[in-house]
Amino acid sequence: MVQGAAPDSPDETKFIRIEEDNMVSTAQAVDDIQREPTWLSRNQDVMNHLRTASTQVREVHAELGGVQAFGRIRRIIGSRDAYELVWANGQDLRHAKTGTIVRFSYALDRFNHEFLAQVVGRGDQNALRFSPPPVVQARDRRAAERVRIPAPIDVRIQTQGHTDWEVFDLSTSGAAIVVPTEQVELLQKDGVRGFLRLPDCTRVAVWLEARHIRDHAIHGYKLVGTRFIGISSTSHTAIERALDFIQQH
Repeated sequence: MVQGAAPDSPDETKFIRIEEDNMVSTAQAVDDIQREPTWLSRNQDVMNHLRTASTQVREVHAELGGVQAFGRIRRIIGSRDAYELVWANGQDLRHAKTGTIVRFSYALDRFNHEFLAQVVGRGDQNALRFSPPPVVQARDRRAAERVRIPAPIDVRIQTQGHTDWEVFDLSTSGAAIVVPTEQVELLQKDGVRGFLRLPDCTRVAVWLEARHIRDHAIHGYKLVGTRFIGISSTSHTAIERALDFIQQH
């Protein structure tokens, strides 16, 4: 068949449609791969990354039990591959004892990085010494840009416990939500399962994990930064459509 000409038979038409569907599926698969996090798991890659982070990253967040503090990673003097977190501005995770697991997160280049590491002791100025992590996760920040929800658009988190929280900003990977102070504890334990109600009233099932908490301008409320855990590709697409709508208004 000549390119651009009509198909010569019903079978050829069927083949062309299958081929077009495959092209769409392949493009979607590539897009999904780009959204997914990548992992550094080879020991040498992890150590090289820590070396780079210690020289280029000025703010590393450490989290344990819903409490977060920040500092910067520093190679321990006299060692080759041992690192510690030096606290900034009097910060500290005082309940991070030897043997506990702490979550570290930071931005480097265009990626958000995250890893879990075990505390092995304390150094000068109470610096938090940790063992090298087995893996480091890297997620493209451009794929999870937060979008502020402007009035009068209304996006909310609704749970089976009849809570109804306003969403302050939204991305495909999480949301910042406005929560009454007395309800913050609900998010700090095992996270919260509920529904994200989008501007077109679509309800997307989500599981929220609290990442950071700060005071809100309104007395009696907190602004809680959350991450979506295990979100489906269908839900991801619905949120993307909502973000496109929000950004156009």
